[in-house]
Amino acid sequence: MVQRHLRSVRTAGAISLAVCLLVPSVSSQDIQRGRVVQSQSRWATNDYGDQRIVTDLEVDLPSGRVSAQVEGGTRDGVTLVVSDELVPEVGSLVEVTSGRSGWRVKIVEEDFSTAGRTWPSDSLWVLNTDNADGIPADTVEQESIAAAGAWTDQSDASFAMTFVGRTAQSVQALDYTNIVLFRNTPSPTNEDAVASTFCWWTGNTKTDCDIIVWDGAYTFLATTTTPCSLKVYVQDVLTHEFGHYAGLSHSTIKSATMWSAYTYCSKAMRSLAADDIAGIEFLYPPDGEPPPPPPPTATLTATARTFDSGVRSTKLVWSGLTSANVDLYRNGVKIATMTNDGSAADTVPGAGSYTYQQCAQSTAVCTNQASVTY
Repeated sequence: MVQRHLRSVRTAGAISLAVCLLVPSVSSQDIQRGRVVQSQSRWATNDYGDQRIVTDLEVDLPSGRVSAQVEGGTRDGVTLVVSDELVPEVGSLVEVTSGRSGWRVKIVEEDFSTAGRTWPSDSLWVLNTDNADGIPADTVEQESIAAAGAWTDQSDASFAMTFVGRTAQSVQALDYTNIVLFRNTPSPTNEDAVASTFCWWTGNTKTDCDIIVWDGAYTFLATTTTPCSLKVYVQDVLTHEFGHYAGLSHSTIKSATMWSAYTYCSKAMRSLAADDIAGIEFLYPPDGEPPPPPPPTATLTATARTFDSGVRSTKLVWSGLTSANVDLYRNGVKIATMTNDGSAADTVPGAGSYTYQQCAQSTAVCTNQASVTY
């Protein structure tokens, strides 16, 4: 069995970007744990013109101190996130492995995890179907829609990622257009990466997510394509990536879609595990029962009247209370209980301002307040 591992890094900040990398599996003796002793973020641009923030790390391991670099970080009040996982900070416990392009760093986590950043409502995305593997455009569209839909169809999460059309755009950027695209090169920052999800946010609200499938490094297949040998099913990888798009980081549950490894020719990731469902429903809780209808609005009008005799009497007219009797309040003090027949008069003791309210007897179900001045 051959696996490819997904490596992620998270950051917190004002605006965010997420990236997901698939790297070769390693034996347990190749993994070392250590603490980050230095973390410095900076702006960068890759050979394709994609916007980036990268963070340079120093990590103390049992074998000595190593220097590493991860995509993501915070610079000038802007944050870039890789796979919705926090970029290691000074003091973070991390796992470090050696790869062809340098040291790979992963924060030690348990079960499903999330940076806590979500979309404010259902998210819309577009697709560039051009790919180097000869998968027909209609098939790419169908499999991409199925991958995004898995998170809605297989859970009760109150969130959907909705396909709205195709695009010719091929550059990832903070442009508030969410794009899924294929690029016929390996990842410029990790030759082993299979796919990357870049998500920007402001505060804890996501504003832009783009997914890049690196089909210059791997051969991707449609679901119906057989046989399969050392190849990757695009629907399964995209189901994982749309999990990052929604806001999930990697899980330590091996059966989960958000587990950080993909087995060649596996179709398992398209089916959410209980851990994935728990994660997406944590971010987007299922809609509850519809709230009961609000009680009818009770209204009161008050009219000041002064008769020739000098008597001052307020005419009160109300509606919307359903109790047999009502309590009449003047200036916050109950002055009478009366039959709920919709009208009454109150003789006031002298000149001044008076505020009235009618309430269902012995309850807090009341009309608005109405005032008069004599």
